[in-house]
Amino acid sequence: MSSEVKTESNGHSVSRGTSWWRRQQWALPLLVLLVLVVYSASGSADGTVERDLALVSMFALLASGLNLSLGWAGELSFSQAASFAVGAYVTGYTAIHGPADILLSLLLSGVAAAIVGLIVGIPAIRLKVWSLAMVTFFLVLLIPNIAQLLSSETGGFTGLSGIPAGTLFGREIVGGNYTIVCLIVAGLWTVFYRNFVKSSHGHALRILRESPELARSLGIRIYRLKLRTYVISSIPGGLAGTLFAHLDSYVAPNSFTFTVAVSIIAAAIIGGLGSTYGAWFGAAVIQILPLEVPWFEEHLLLLTGVLLVLCGVIVEGKVRARVASLGRSIASRLRSLRPSGAAVATAAEASAAAATTPPDVEQLFGADWAPASLEVRNVSRSFGGVRALRGIDMRAESGKVTALIGPNGSGKTTLLNVICGYYQPDDGSIRLGDDDLVGSSVDRTAAKGVGRTFQTPLVPAKLSAHEAVAAARYSHDYAGVVSAVLRMPKYRRVKWAGAARATAALRLLGVGEHAETEAASLSLGLRRRVEVARAATTSPRLLLLDEPASGLSEGEVKEFSQAVRRLRDLGVAIVLVEHNYALIRELADRIYVLRLGEVLAVGTPAEIDANDEVAESYLGIKRGTQAEGDVVTTSASGGSR
Repeated sequence: MSSEVKTESNGHSVSRGTSWWRRQQWALPLLVLLVLVVYSASGSADGTVERDLALVSMFALLASGLNLSLGWAGELSFSQAASFAVGAYVTGYTAIHGPADILLSLLLSGVAAAIVGLIVGIPAIRLKVWSLAMVTFFLVLLIPNIAQLLSSETGGFTGLSGIPAGTLFGREIVGGNYTIVCLIVAGLWTVFYRNFVKSSHGHALRILRESPELARSLGIRIYRLKLRTYVISSIPGGLAGTLFAHLDSYVAPNSFTFTVAVSIIAAAIIGGLGSTYGAWFGAAVIQILPLEVPWFEEHLLLLTGVLLVLCGVIVEGKVRARVASLGRSIASRLRSLRPSGAAVATAAEASAAAATTPPDVEQLFGADWAPASLEVRNVSRSFGGVRALRGIDMRAESGKVTALIGPNGSGKTTLLNVICGYYQPDDGSIRLGDDDLVGSSVDRTAAKGVGRTFQTPLVPAKLSAHEAVAAARYSHDYAGVVSAVLRMPKYRRVKWAGAARATAALRLLGVGEHAETEAASLSLGLRRRVEVARAATTSPRLLLLDEPASGLSEGEVKEFSQAVRRLRDLGVAIVLVEHNYALIRELADRIYVLRLGEVLAVGTPAEIDANDEVAESYLGIKRGTQAEGDVVTTSASGGSR
């Protein structure tokens, strides 16, 4: 079986959404770390090896922090070097003027680094990738100036010297014991990091990296998510600073130069952006090669650049894919060796039975879900001197499909954007049931029950179809960072609830058999249905579909129309923007025809077919050229504004 199956009391099954191989990957890196700890404790390692292991641990902390912000959230920041410096100076000052307890130092430096992340994050949440990189780049350049400004605490350009060795429970930690502490601290952070990115928080970051607009449409508050990520990703820099300060008992500004910031980026990329444990490999390459190979240190920047190119192209591409394929092959062979007992057969039978039984409203939307109709009254919207919408009136009833058609530039997509909060109307009212949507942000509109798909399917890479759909529950069934990292009962309840909704949505849309397939690798038709399943998982009362059949084959259009009918039959109000008029005639209960931002005509498909003005302005058909009794099946093409 590619995934575990949990059979519930109602007879339905819920996929865990992860394969056996992926659930066991955590064991190997931790086993390697345990071997390193035992090796250091045995006394077999000389001083050089112990120092190398300590430095690799520190750089693994720095690289994993950057990997969190860049590899998962897509935010390039040089602030890791600043967090590193802050942690080192806080530890040095505390150890010289107070206790040198390493646990206290780790706590203080972690908090100080988090504050740096908060200070950087508040203005950075509104910056684009390269703007953020430039701002944080100058932060690194300011480190010597800040050290000189606070010279009484930092020692200025001379630095802090004579930092006492760290203590643990009153005992000094030196030599191999200190290396063990470095490995354990970095290992514990790695567990924290792994559990964080392998939870719904990590999936939300994948969505944010793919498209902030997609994240907002799913109810994710992107500024809050970004700020939390900046703060968390700064913490390992502070921890590394503590370990560094006690290693050489000396801290100076030249330890935190731009070269260090570039080396951190190199380690993250060499280890693989988005990798859970790759930071250790990247740290080993960046730290050990310059120390052990003299000519590498002489040409550090040049060779680092070459490594960046090679690893960006090769490691992130073919090699990584081959390793993943090898892992799946090994897992498949191991599963084939396991005996097939009655329990497995029972679970498989339950899964097969569930696949043929359509989910009901409670399974998909929850017990408190209630249908609602959309009322749009006299809505107008202008962009400068262009009036995109002019007094639009529209009603979309629950359990029915309402279609919007019209030529390019008629305002169809603009109307969808106004309804879901991307634009605010200049005039008019928009209500969904008892909720007023005017003035609501996109994420708050989504929380009120408005789901949305886009003209181009937005599916994050490296997520299975099940994970991509379950991620839509992030803001609806929220579990905090601590709960997710420690795998507390609330997190497990939320995880299973999201998995159940995702499984039900995929079954309803007819793509349940592709749950374990990487969503981005699916065909266009399947990706569009996965996208609708994701929107359905948010328990929408209103679903806005923007050209969902664009680019689909005739067979895919038929499968898609069947999926839309299933959602309609559950009571969802559906607004469909589409140029495929044959699909509109088949699905729509009511059609609104827009032209130049105004409603040209309203009616059933038969009434719209009989409207001469619509036929001429939209379909390009003059009644005199069409034989009486012919059915209009024209498929208009193009995008809409």
